[in-house]
Amino acid sequence: MPGSADVTSFPLREGGSVPRDLVAPLADVLARGHGATVHVLARRGGISVFELLMLLPPPEGVDVSAHRRAVCDLTLSQAFHALATEITAFHKRKEADAEAAMLAMMEEGAV
Repeated sequence: MPGSADVTSFPLREGGSVPRDLVAPLADVLARGHGATVHVLARRGGISVFELLMLLPPPEGVDVSAHRRAVCDLTLSQAFHALATEITAFHKRKEADAEAAMLAMMEEGAV
C-alpha cells in the first residue's frame, strides 16, 4: 500500500510485499534506475514483481540476459510463484546464517 510505514517489508505494485532485507542489496541499482531511495520507492507503492525478479541474481548457471528474457515471458501468476520461491530461499539462507553465527558464538564461549 502506498505510504506504508512498515520498515520490515517492501511493497509490490501488483499487490503484496517482500521482506525489505531482500530488496536492501538492490538499493543502489534501484536508486540509479528510479532516482529515489528504497524508502521513497516504498512510499510510492514499491516496484513491479517483474522488475524485482529481473534484479535478483539469476539461478546458478543461468546467464543474466537469459534470466531477464525468461522473467519477461512470465504471466503475473507465474511471476508471483517465482518470487515465492525466491523468498523461501531467502528465508532459508537467513536462517542458515543465523544458525552458523549462533554456533560460532557457542564455540567461542566454549574455548
